Amino acid sequence: MIVIDGENCRLGRLGTFVASELKKGEQVKIINAEKIVITGDPVQIKQNYKALYDIKDISNPRKSPKMSKRPDLFVKRCIRGMVPHRTPKGAAQMRNLIALMGSDYPELKKNAIKAGELTNTNVKTITILEICRYMGWGGKL
Repeated sequence: MIVIDGENCRLGRLGTFVASELKKGEQVKIINAEKIVITGDPVQIKQNYKALYDIKDISNPRKSPKMSKRPDLFVKRCIRGMVPHRTPKGAAQMRNLIALMGSDYPELKKNAIKAGELTNTNVKTITILEICRYMGWGGKL
């Protein structure tokens, strides 16, 4: 089992690492899923994700794009796009992924590794938690 601390890690880099480990048959747990960052202009990123919920003229809303507002499910959905989840093998791989919010897992935190950590501090970033709060998630950590 691989434990990954998501604090200050880029979503895309983390996702590709996790997807490759899932394809190898490993079980992966991600802690601090709400502290994963996306690089780019925060205003533009929020607008892009908010647009998924503001589509008014869809003929069948049940088939519209769905993105969870909860940070841990948001991360799982992003990683799902990197795994062939529609095949039986890919569905089994996705069952090996666990995303957790918060850092109150001391037994997992001591063995956690960093994958895709943000090294350049001059880049504009936004956390998954900020995006989910903007989209309307009001849950507690």
